[in-house]
Amino acid sequence: MLFGVLLVIFGVAMLSSKGRLFIILMGIGLILSGLSTLQVMFSLHRELKDTAVKLGGNVKAVAIIKSVVSIVLGFLGIIYSKESINVLMYVMGAQMVVSAGIALYDAIILKKNTGLPVASLVTDGIYSLVIALVLFVFPSGVGTVIATVISIILIVTGISLFIWAFKIRKIDKDFVEAKAEIIDEK
Repeated sequence: MLFGVLLVIFGVAMLSSKGRLFIILMGIGLILSGLSTLQVMFSLHRELKDTAVKLGGNVKAVAIIKSVVSIVLGFLGIIYSKESINVLMYVMGAQMVVSAGIALYDAIILKKNTGLPVASLVTDGIYSLVIALVLFVFPSGVGTVIATVISIILIVTGISLFIWAFKIRKIDKDFVEAKAEIIDEK
């Protein structure tokens, strides 16, 4: 029941902050992820110090770079949380452009080499380009819609859990009473 109430509160807070709270929480998650990776790397380094097992220089360097980048992006996400929705939408748009390019390239190569129908690949590429265009033209609007949908899902889930908790209590109470009646009859 408490979890349901917390989800409703969190959903309402996200809804009222227009996605800023979500971006801040994502930033906190990135910071914690980076710190956790650093802690694991230093812990492994300390534990493996006196053994024959050694971490390769590249493994440590990549883990440290990943951790530092995560921490920096987390802080930037928190500091620029209002703009982060736009940045997130631009990144998603760029990913869609790359996806479209790959799909169209695959369609050309497949058609040229095999002659097979490529309509689904072309459709996928065009669809990806349209989505990318929407993300580039309306980043704030799309980001707000995504944050709103997530907020509504949290609120509905929280209310459902809250109601379900009361139903479970009633079922549990009825079960205990029925069990008590059966025991009393013996």
